Amino acid sequence: MIKDISKQKAVNFLEPFFEPGLTLILIILFLILNAWIFKKMKTVQAPTTITRRTVFFLIVLIGTLVFILSRPIEQNIKGQILSFLGIIISAGIALSSTTVLGNLIAGIMNNSMNRFRNGDLIRVADFQGRVTEKGAFHAEIQLEDSNFMTIPNLFIAKHPV
Repeated sequence: MIKDISKQKAVNFLEPFFEPGLTLILIILFLILNAWIFKKMKTVQAPTTITRRTVFFLIVLIGTLVFILSRPIEQNIKGQILSFLGIIISAGIALSSTTVLGNLIAGIMNNSMNRFRNGDLIRVADFQGRVTEKGAFHAEIQLEDSNFMTIPNLFIAKHPV
């Protein structure tokens, strides 16, 4: 009889931790699966770091939301936690969007003006080399010492070429 009561107390104590614990285990399994899939893809094709990081971020974000929602706490506290998380994510996007949008617009400007093409020798500020790649956000040049350097398009737009 006493053993049954102590077992029931243990079950009652551990029951609120079951769903959050299961959520954490699932998040960890998804992250391991994500790493395994991208490791297999790396052997087959070129590395896809942007895709890998995006999938990793989405798994962590969705896992965090599910973890918060599965916690045995009051609804208004859950709402406050989710609001705080939304503010942090919004601030991160707002602070990073200035350089991302600036580089994108500068890339469009550089490509539409045809200031330089792949294979051209250019000098931007203190950097001089051959253009090997032009992208939406950056240009890659090969320096005189055969090292490659990535220059953001915003830097190229601000300095004479």
